[in-house]
Amino acid sequence: MKIATTNRITDRQYIEKYFKIVNKKRRRVPFKFNVAQAFIERSLKEGRSKGFSRFLILKARKQGASSLILAKLLIRCLTLENRRAVVVSHESGATQRLLGRVYEYKDSLNPPPPIDTESTKEMSFPETGSKYYLGTAGSRAFGRGDDTTDLHISELDWWEHSEVLTGLLESCVEDAEVFIETTGNGFGSKFHGLWTGAKKGENEYYPIFIPWFLSEEYDRPNLVGEDFVLDDMEEKYRARYGLRLSQMAWRRNKLRLMDRPDLFPQEYPADDMEAFLSSGANVFDTGVLSEWYNMPKKFLDGVLVDKEGVIEFVEQARGWLRVFLKPKADVSYRIGSDVAEGIENEAKDRDYSTGVVKHGQTWEQVAVLQYRVDPDVHAERLNLVGRYYNVAKLCVERNGPGIATLSFLQKTHKYPSLYYSKVLDERTQRETQKFGWDQNEKTRGMLIALQKKAVREKLSRVYDQRVIMEHMSFVTNSHGKDEATAGAHDDLVIADALATMMCSLNPYYDPTTNWMAPDKQMGGTRAYNKKYISRMEEYMRQKTR
Repeated sequence: MKIATTNRITDRQYIEKYFKIVNKKRRRVPFKFNVAQAFIERSLKEGRSKGFSRFLILKARKQGASSLILAKLLIRCLTLENRRAVVVSHESGATQRLLGRVYEYKDSLNPPPPIDTESTKEMSFPETGSKYYLGTAGSRAFGRGDDTTDLHISELDWWEHSEVLTGLLESCVEDAEVFIETTGNGFGSKFHGLWTGAKKGENEYYPIFIPWFLSEEYDRPNLVGEDFVLDDMEEKYRARYGLRLSQMAWRRNKLRLMDRPDLFPQEYPADDMEAFLSSGANVFDTGVLSEWYNMPKKFLDGVLVDKEGVIEFVEQARGWLRVFLKPKADVSYRIGSDVAEGIENEAKDRDYSTGVVKHGQTWEQVAVLQYRVDPDVHAERLNLVGRYYNVAKLCVERNGPGIATLSFLQKTHKYPSLYYSKVLDERTQRETQKFGWDQNEKTRGMLIALQKKAVREKLSRVYDQRVIMEHMSFVTNSHGKDEATAGAHDDLVIADALATMMCSLNPYYDPTTNWMAPDKQMGGTRAYNKKYISRMEEYMRQKTR
């Protein structure tokens, strides 16, 4: 029996009218949308109105996202002709549970629709010519010939081989709708990459996040009594997300019951940043990083241009410099830079050349560079940035391509304020200057230790969300080494740490005493002019004699 098409009613009306579901008390009841499912439905409608047909759903546990999408795909097979709906989960047990749910929906119809094929993997509907497949990632090869019209990827972040997704997407017809839903499983995962790209508007996916507190069942008013008092951390958490005391009571109780309370942010995230916190393996204080992430600062993207000796910032969409604070004439700045080989627009798994500029006194981040260019181009840009920010003290990692960048800075651009260390020449037994930061196992450990302290104690302040994300994905691996998790980068972490080190090693100087800052009458807030640079270069020559 073919039921009336959804041209007359919405998916929600259809589901709530026809389908039944087994609730958590194991009772078969009408399928009524919960708050989270209603939110997903509104979000899907909004995404479609903007031209999207591929959706990412990042969620807390047990909010009904899978149940909703399974029902929507079944409706299409029942009411539309020649649909090919495909559902793929991370492991066979989960696949069987999803299949059981689809059978619950089908069997709740009166009378149940006729089915040609009914197995553990497939249903076919003769009245519409549509088919509904359910499988486990890696167990079925979907190719271009499958002509998938509706694709549901369940718990992608928990797939053992996430590369299977490529073949599944290739099987989709041009106008197919794709739903990828999951709880998070750490930074650097396949889903994390898709989510980050979607939020930046760099791919074809529409991101939908569902926080734990959107679920009405995560609420315990019976636990709120006169003796229920929030501590300082709980009060901040409550204020940040506007939660009720009864929701905070549920949260406290859940933390008490969990074997691994450190996994609460991942299992029950309040924001999309928390969703990817995999465990206590993160090197940097995730509480501080989350706080910074949720307090974004306005910035301008642009480029620097040398106009007859005066460096000016020109605002430009997708420019190579992101500026949070423009330079002030009476402030000294520090720059850290990590250098990588590569050119712009190369494969996305290549490292970036980066730079982070910090205020010498407050240690706050004022500008960030990140791109894929050759070392000489990076040197040219660092030279402009350094001079724009009052001839900032510049520390470049000299390993690999960093040697080339340092050479261009010294010989071509004659940058006057490069970080150097004094080393003993074993052959001559004389001290020599060695420009740049020599990264090795020992010095890297020292650098990361300083950065951990700066983040934990909020000695520094990070504004750029790309830098925060890299810090979030910097973990201690199973061998005890601190590094970026698989698929993530650490170029901005190293650059920010080098800038922090420069702030630590080169304390801020009072411009009224021995720091050669420009006089206010020499341009006010303009950070660069020829007269100032000549004074600075002379000062640096005297310091290094």
